[in-house]
Amino acid sequence: RIEEWVYGPDNGMYQYLRFEGGRLVRIESKRRN
Repeated sequence: RIEEWVYGPDNGMYQYLRFEGGRLVRIESKRRN
C-alpha cells in the first residue's frame, strides 16, 4: 500500500511524505508557484 501526504503551505514550501507499507520512505520539500 502506498500513501502520499502533503503538508503545507509552510512559508511557501510544501512537504511531500511518501509511505509504502506503513513505512515512511521519502520526504520532499517543494516550492509551489
